[in-house]
Amino acid sequence: MGFISHKLPIDMICVVSLLFIMSLTLNMVSSSEVVYDDHPGEFDDDVDFDEIHTVGSSPSPGSSPAPAPGPSSHLPPRSLVAVQGVVYCKPCKYHGIATLLGATPLPGAIVRLACNNSRYTIREETKTDKNGYFFLQASKRITTYGVHKCKMFLVSSPVNTCNKPTDLHFGLSGSNLIMERKQPPSLTASPVPYTLYSTRGPFAFDPTSCPQT
Repeated sequence: MGFISHKLPIDMICVVSLLFIMSLTLNMVSSSEVVYDDHPGEFDDDVDFDEIHTVGSSPSPGSSPAPAPGPSSHLPPRSLVAVQGVVYCKPCKYHGIATLLGATPLPGAIVRLACNNSRYTIREETKTDKNGYFFLQASKRITTYGVHKCKMFLVSSPVNTCNKPTDLHFGLSGSNLIMERKQPPSLTASPVPYTLYSTRGPFAFDPTSCPQT
């Protein structure tokens, strides 16, 4: 009795093997996530890997989105401007010296406020009283928004024997204005309509005729 051998064709064996390998490959791909890196080996220096969250994850319990900041203004309310100061006449003893020792108040001296907060310089003047004190309330063209561009100058003296202006406290070159910490009290129910400023210090004139020593 002879044996009959049943042999499959070689082509059929190859096809069956290929299908088996493809089945295994598909099972492996479906069980794991494939991540593609468009730029392998490169890192973004701006990325904080400790703060990377999974897409679609919900915030931690108890946390809430920060509210959007509301509009705020860092500028104080606009106000008119007033400037005060004192003018002195120096004695011959301290002629040419930057001091007010022995100086006396000078009535009728003219001072000028000059502001460059527009195309043309705004100039306003006033005189000192019997105590050498001046108070200038500027026009509505000058407010606290542009007062940093204003300076006070010494202009002239009514006394012929004491009419040489000095640069004491920048009386000639122009004194910047300093806002007074203590503003004047209101005389009525409404507040005063201006913010008070002062020069860097009293202005002074030197005498023009002194006896020879």
